[in-house]
Amino acid sequence: MHRTSATREEGLATRPPWLRRVAAILALLAPLAMAVVAAIALAGDVPIAALAVALVLLATAALWFALTERGTLRALGAAVAVLAGAGLVVVLATHWQGVLVLVSLLLLLALFGLAAR
Repeated sequence: MHRTSATREEGLATRPPWLRRVAAILALLAPLAMAVVAAIALAGDVPIAALAVALVLLATAALWFALTERGTLRALGAAVAVLAGAGLVVVLATHWQGVLVLVSLLLLLALFGLAAR
């Protein structure tokens, strides 16, 4: 079933205000938590840690555009999010701590996507 924007807005209106606030707070805190996890886990190699943090922030910003915009901006945001995510996977896969960091970042990214919706 295809939902129209009116149906979507009605669905948002029926959610309790506190639930929307919690979701907004989670959507704002998840990228910060992802950046902190990447920075701490890769702190032994500062350039790689900086690259990982930059890719995390780029991926979440691009995902935000993919979730909230329409048309060309949505497509561009989705493409940049996929590329930044792929770059992050490559950076993390080349370090021994990377697998644990990658799993935690993917969980936080999923939380961000759900909360930002």
